[in-house]
Formats: sequence, C-alpha cells, structure tokens
Amino acid sequence: MPYEPMSDEKFEEMSRTFNQKRYPRLNLAAILQEIGVAPGKTVLDFGCGPGNFSIAASTLVTSSGLVYALDIVPLAAKKIAAAAARKGLDNLRTITSGGSTGLDDDAVDVVLLFDILHHLEPPEPVLTELARVLAADGLLAVEDHHLEDDDLVARVEEGGPFSLSGRTDYAHLFSLVR
Repeated sequence: MPYEPMSDEKFEEMSRTFNQKRYPRLNLAAILQEIGVAPGKTVLDFGCGPGNFSIAASTLVTSSGLVYALDIVPLAAKKIAAAAARKGLDNLRTITSGGSTGLDDDAVDVVLLFDILHHLEPPEPVLTELARVLAADGLLAVEDHHLEDDDLVARVEEGGPFSLSGRTDYAHLFSLVR
C-alpha cells in the first residue's frame, strides 16, 4: 500500500492532542453502542491511533467478542497492547499495517474508520480490504472531521463496494453492496 507511517514523535503529539482535547468530550461507549458494537461482536478499528475506541470496544464486546486494533505506526500497537494488558482485556489484538489486515474473509462485524479517511490517498485499496473482511451483514462506520459529509460519503461509495445505510450522531454507516 502507498501509505507511510508518521514518526513516533508525531504519533505521540497526535495522541496527546486527541487524549486531551477530543476524547474527553466524547462518550466512546455510547458512540460504539449506537453503531452496533455489542457482546460477541468482532470489531476492526482501522487506523486506531492511540486506541481509545479499540479499548472501549474491547470492553463492550466482552470476552465473547474480539477487537482488532490496526495502525500503520508500530508504536500504536505497542501502546494499545500495554493498555489492554493493564486493563485485563484479553480480547484485543493489534495489527501493524497500512492496509492489509491479514484477517479472513467475512471475519468482522463492525469496522471503525475514524479520522483516517482523509489520509488515504487513494482510498480504494483500504476500502477494498475492508469490504473483504467485513461480514455480508456487517457495518462500516466512518467519521472524519477533516471532510465535509458529502465528500466523506463520495469517497467511501466511489472507493469501494459500500452504500450509505444510516447515520448516527457521530458516524456515517455504510453497508456492503455485493
């Protein structure tokens, strides 16, 4: 994939900014529940960054579910794995990649693509991979505060086999078109 990871320093700066300014004002569990993250679900948090949504999802899916936290920055995986261990969450796996998930076809119920779409140039390789791993009745949840709503929807629908199927207060929801 043509995507390049940010430096550890830039990742740390981005994480601090999100953890201090963005995440404290969000109810992560409520956002995820509204999307459909629930006990027994398998979730892929693609471009997970500092892992706040991954950790929250891991708690919601309980021990009967599984969360994959994927980021191109190796430091992200290291920090998320350490946070999961501190919290006793054994249902969270990290993946270091800029595109390929290494997951089986139809393995995921919910894909989170939060604040990463604007980085994907072009978005098609990642969206194709997400469509491959998403179960037929699965859901792709996309939020990106860097993009206007119309641009976000167009990028997803033009970049992969997805169709807008709903909207929560936080994210656009897309279903597979097969």
